[in-house]
Amino acid sequence: MINAARDLAGRSDAEAFASKVQGGPLPGAGDRAGFIAEVDGLRAELAQAEAFRPGIAVAAAHAAIRARIPFLDRDRAMDGEVAEAVRMVVDGSVLAAARAAMG
Repeated sequence: MINAARDLAGRSDAEAFASKVQGGPLPGAGDRAGFIAEVDGLRAELAQAEAFRPGIAVAAAHAAIRARIPFLDRDRAMDGEVAEAVRMVVDGSVLAAARAAMG
């Protein structure tokens, strides 16, 4: 999600970027200018940032999950995937993958 925000920051202005923030002041609100300035600072910083990558343990845990649960490329019922993810936590396979990656 951070990379998606980074990509949006590179192709939008402060108002468009701020529209993605929930709970911020609405257009026309008295404190909106300060909010937009803060959002624009974040937008500029994200736009300049290199792509974010997970650490070794997180990448290994993600790979273990993806080995048993496919990427969600379309809407579908996910009860089977959720049950499988729970099994992976309970049986320790996600933690084992992360620990193995750390040596």
